[in-house]
Amino acid sequence: MTMQQVSETSGLEGGDIISVRISGDTDTHYTATWIIHREGESETLEVSGRVPESHEFRGDGLEAVVTQTSRVGHLILEVSKGGNISRSSTGGQGSEMRINVR
Repeated sequence: MTMQQVSETSGLEGGDIISVRISGDTDTHYTATWIIHREGESETLEVSGRVPESHEFRGDGLEAVVTQTSRVGHLILEVSKGGNISRSSTGGQGSEMRINVR
């Protein structure tokens, strides 16, 4: 099964939507691994980017690993699903955040 990033949430069940927001110092770079779980299957996405960015996924759960690649700056990772929000922050090249949401 192919998971898909959601660009519009209208018509989708709120419990299936997982929102990810990466903020912090502007232009701070990162790499991320998203493991999206849905209906007993998993899909892994590996991306790189810079803040600020946001993503939405459909799934039952998400495992997120975000690593800062910039020497300076800091990152804030916020993952929300079904009204619950998990936040983590880090600073410094090579620092890593892990969040698991079900």
